[in-house]
Parts: sequence; C-alpha cells; structure tokens
Amino acid sequence: MIQPTFNRNDIRKALRQNFADKLYRIYLRGLRIVGEKAVAYARSLNTYMDQTGNLRSSVGYAIYHDGRLLERNFKQVLGGSVGTSEGEKHAASKVPSRGFALIVVAGMYYALAVQTRGYDVLDGAEIEAENELDKYMRSVTEQINKWAA
Repeated sequence: MIQPTFNRNDIRKALRQNFADKLYRIYLRGLRIVGEKAVAYARSLNTYMDQTGNLRSSVGYAIYHDGRLLERNFKQVLGGSVGTSEGEKHAASKVPSRGFALIVVAGMYYALAVQTRGYDVLDGAEIEAENELDKYMRSVTEQINKWAA
C-alpha cells in the first residue's frame, strides 16, 4: 500500500507558495521592463547639454523588494563617474521598507534646476513609466483572472 507523506493542507500551502513565487517573478519582470524603458527614454533625450556626463550618468533605476535591492541600472557616459554613484545613492535614499519599489532617478543635485529651466530630464520618462506600468498591471490582472476562472 502506498501512503502519502503529505495532506491537503500541504498541497494548498505548496500551491499558494507557487502562486506567490509566480507573482513575484511577474512583478519583478514588469518593473524591470518599465525601468528599462523609462531610463532609455530619459537617456535618449537631447533637451539639455550634458557637459560632464554626470547628469545623464545619474539617470537610472533600482528595484527593491521589502527594502532589499534586487536590481539596478546606472550607466556611466562621457566620463560621468560621479553621476553614476550619485544616482545610485539618490535611489537608495528613497527605498520603502515594504513591498516592491521601482525608483527612477536623476541623481545629480542640479537635476531639478535643469528641469525647471524647461529641459526634460525625467518628466517624459515618468509619464512613459506610468503608462507602461499601467498597461503591464492591467495585463497581469487579466492573466490572473484567467488563471482563477
């Protein structure tokens, strides 16, 4: 006779964990896609003259979950090594302790001053990110509803 070493609660627990793991990967993938698109958009702008490369190097994103860094994307351009580290520091200063967070930044202290002079540093990227995240989350919700049906 074959005797199972598990019960219905073990099966339910395993299914819930599997679902939670899938959701985790789905959210992470979505935040990565949105972050990559937003940063690519911001880096491609030619609305301002970046003489040192620090401002564009400070543009990047970081993804956190429950306060823990999962991924980041900061890229040095035109010798802007200060910008890369400033962007990473600025993103790290905005981390919530719970949940997922996608933080897209222009980390140089003068980024806002450039933005207020009418140059697009991150405004367009923010709009792009919000639209992309909204589309992605609607798609995820539809998929979850299909799974649940």
